[in-house]
Amino acid sequence: VDVRIRVDDRGQARLLLNLTCASGSVAEMALEIHIDRERCMGSGNCAFHAPATFDLDDEMKAIVIDPAGDPEDRIRLAVDGCPTLALSIKD
Repeated sequence: VDVRIRVDDRGQARLLLNLTCASGSVAEMALEIHIDRERCMGSGNCAFHAPATFDLDDEMKAIVIDPAGDPEDRIRLAVDGCPTLALSIKD
């Protein structure tokens, strides 16, 4: 398994996973987490549901600290639990 994480200056994170199957073929899965900082009200729901992935910065806005920090189901729960719909995932 090869894991790469890219985070840009706007808090957008992309997690790339390369999985090598027993047959030798490689499957790549990408999970992109997007934060609309204009919509974010700093409720902290994301950090509650996925604390190793999300945190709040000094402006009390959500940021991604590690897109692979929590299991995917916890990250999706955090995204779904955002009261202002400021979080989204692009597969």
